[in-house]
Amino acid sequence: MYLNGNGVGRPSLLMAGVLSAGLIVSHRQARPESLSASTVLTARSSSVPEVAAADGEELYRNYCAVCHGAEGRGDGPAASSLDPPPPDLTDAERMQELTDERLLEVLSNGSGVMTGFGSMLTPEELEAVAAYVRTLSEAPDDESSGAAD
Repeated sequence: MYLNGNGVGRPSLLMAGVLSAGLIVSHRQARPESLSASTVLTARSSSVPEVAAADGEELYRNYCAVCHGAEGRGDGPAASSLDPPPPDLTDAERMQELTDERLLEVLSNGSGVMTGFGSMLTPEELEAVAAYVRTLSEAPDDESSGAAD
């Protein structure tokens, strides 16, 4: 785990953090019935509350970006060690096919090599992450495409 005798290498620390996150058992268990998709905002929603989006983005950076990457392309620092690799969350077609219920289920329970976060995050935090993940596949607003006056 030492990198050139200078201490623990960053990739090793990141991977250790990801692996240990999967082993943490908390007294706080998310109940499936509390994970209502009715409060998850979809990519087509124009009324994403700023606070929820900011919370979801911070939680995403802390828990998801190590594998999915900062922009959600599946290219995080730990991605190369995963088989299969993390999916590209910016793929609009794929994300449109993913229901809110399924997205919450994956975030809570995990899927394949992905760790579930239902024992580490509250239902509200899971919903905030889901809302933020939905924004990753949105096309950016292109205000410059309009004709000049």
